[in-house]
Amino acid sequence: MTGDFTRNIGVETNDPSHPRVNLTCKGRILEPVTLKPRRISMRKVSRTATGQKQTIVITPGDAGPLKLKLAPVESEFFEAELREIEKGKHYELEVTLTPPLPAKAVRTNLKLETGLAQAPNITIPVSAIPRPHVVASPRRFSVPAKRKPDWRQTVRLEWDDDAPHRILGATASDPGLKVRVIEKEGQQEVVLEVSENHERRPGASIITITTDDTEAPTVRVPVRFSRKAPSPATRRTPAASLRNIETKTRKIEGRGAKAKKTSRPSAKRPAPTPD
Repeated sequence: MTGDFTRNIGVETNDPSHPRVNLTCKGRILEPVTLKPRRISMRKVSRTATGQKQTIVITPGDAGPLKLKLAPVESEFFEAELREIEKGKHYELEVTLTPPLPAKAVRTNLKLETGLAQAPNITIPVSAIPRPHVVASPRRFSVPAKRKPDWRQTVRLEWDDDAPHRILGATASDPGLKVRVIEKEGQQEVVLEVSENHERRPGASIITITTDDTEAPTVRVPVRFSRKAPSPATRRTPAASLRNIETKTRKIEGRGAKAKKTSRPSAKRPAPTPD
C-alpha cells in the first residue's frame, strides 16, 4: 500500500459520558519508486510466436533520483532490457518472452538495484500464461431443445503452432448421436447431427476427436442439451407458493368460522301474555 490513506480508529475510554470516541487518522505512505504497472502479467500468449513483450515505466517516488541496475534474469523464458530515458528520472523496463514456452504458466522475479538508501532493491513479479496447444471452436456443441430434423453443428480445432495437423476421426459417447469429419475449403470440421426425437441419455455426452498430433492425440468436446420448457399442465408450483396458499386458506377458514359464531341467532324470548 502506498500513497494517501484514511483510517477510522475507535478508542474506548473510562468517561461515562463518552465511553467510545472515534478518531480519523490521515496519512501518506512514502513510495521510494513508482512502477506503472507494478507487475507484468501476460495472458493467453502464444507458445511459439516471437516478439511478445510488455513494458514497465519506472520513475522516482519520494526518495529522490534513481540509479537503476538490472540483475541477470533467472528464467530461460524471459529477457529484460532496462533503458534510461531521462537520467535519474525516467526508465523503461521491457520484458520479452523467449519461446518455445511449456504448456503451463511460467513465472519469475526481476530484481533491480535502485541506488536509494531507503529501498536499495526492488522486485518485480513477471508471469505468462500460454494459450492451450489446441482448442475446439466453439468450445462445445450446443443442442437446442426444439430443432429441425436436419439440425447440425460443426466444430473446428485450432492449434497454437504453425505445424500442419489433421483430424483422424471422431466418436460420440452417446450412440444416438451421429458425428463425422468433413473437409471444407481446405479445413477439417467435425459435424454433429442430432435427430428431432433423440432422447438424451443420463450423464454427460462427449465427442472425442482424434488427431495426428502427438502432444494432443485426443480432444474432448462436451455436448450440451438445452432443457425443454415445462408445459403449463406439468409445471410445478414452487414450494413457497404452496405455503402461501395454505396460509391464506387457513386464514379464510378461520374468518368463516368466526363469522358463523358471531352470526348465531339469539334464543327467542317468550311472547308476553295478555292481561
